[in-house]
Amino acid sequence: MTLAPWIFLSRQSSPKKLLHLATVSGAQDFVYYHELGHLLMGHLAIGQSQRVEFEADQFARLVVGNTHTDNEGAYGWRVVGAAIPLVLLAVLAAKAGNSSGSPTHPASRERVLAFARSFKEPNASLILAYARGIAAACNPALERWWNCRVTL
Repeated sequence: MTLAPWIFLSRQSSPKKLLHLATVSGAQDFVYYHELGHLLMGHLAIGQSQRVEFEADQFARLVVGNTHTDNEGAYGWRVVGAAIPLVLLAVLAAKAGNSSGSPTHPASRERVLAFARSFKEPNASLILAYARGIAAACNPALERWWNCRVTL
C-alpha cells in the first residue's frame, strides 16, 4: 500500500516530480483499494460479476477521492492517477479484441466512464479528458502492432 510518498518529498522535489509521484500513487492506491474492497464487501463469497467489479471500483474511488493532503495540486493528480489502471484495462481489452467486457467484468470503457462520472464537474470532465488522452497516446502503437485502438 502506498500512502502518498510525495508528502515526504515535497520540500526537496520539483513540482513535476511531485505531480508524477502523486499520479503514480493514485494509480497504485486505486488497485490496492479495489482489491481490498472485494474483501471487505464479501465479494469472495458472492463470486464474480459485473456488479461486484463496479462496487469495488466505487470503493477504491471513495477511498482515493477522500484522501486529502495539504497540497491540493497533488491531491488532484492523485485522483486523476486513479483512472490509469482502468485505462490500461481498456488498452489490454482492445488488444485482446474484447472491448465489450465479459459476464464477470464490465467493459473497460464503462468502468472509466463510471469512475469519471462519480466526481462532480469540472473534475469529471477533467478525469475523462485525461483518460482519453492516455488512450489516444496508446493508439498509434496499438494500431501499428495489433491493428486495434482504444475508444473511451
